[in-house]
Amino acid sequence: MARITNKPKEEHLEFLRKELSKKSGYNILTTSDCEWLCQLMNKTVSTDTLRRLFNVVKNNNTISILSLNHCAVYCGKSDWGNFIEYYNQISINDSKLILLKCLQGKLNSEDLVKSIDNLIVTKEIFDFFIQIILVKVIQKDKDFFKNIFEFEPLFVDLDKNRYEIY
Repeated sequence: MARITNKPKEEHLEFLRKELSKKSGYNILTTSDCEWLCQLMNKTVSTDTLRRLFNVVKNNNTISILSLNHCAVYCGKSDWGNFIEYYNQISINDSKLILLKCLQGKLNSEDLVKSIDNLIVTKEIFDFFIQIILVKVIQKDKDFFKNIFEFEPLFVDLDKNRYEIY
């Protein structure tokens, strides 16, 4: 089976996992969940591949481009490349919309936390968060700064995301 030489970015795989779960209507956490998803996908991707994708089993093998293409098609995209383009567009649009709402004062701290929780942690998200901080400084939003550590995706796995920050 054809293998991609470059490992897919974790942020793309994380987004793929979310989209597969959303499309199937079920959180994929166990081997039986992967078997069920395999059936939904008409066995175009094996249960073992889905187990690796969803980290049900530990494995260092890279998922084949063919499997990624099948997953992307199941999610409604033409192929893996189109899926990544979709991810990039969604990420840009979501963060721009959140920033715009912050500038307009239409997002309170609680809604902002929920909005950022839905974003996948990347270097761009840390840059985006810095922009949010600057807006909140200008707005003199004391509640935001009292609750800044509630943005768990940004502060929980700092070791995991260390290189994304820089």
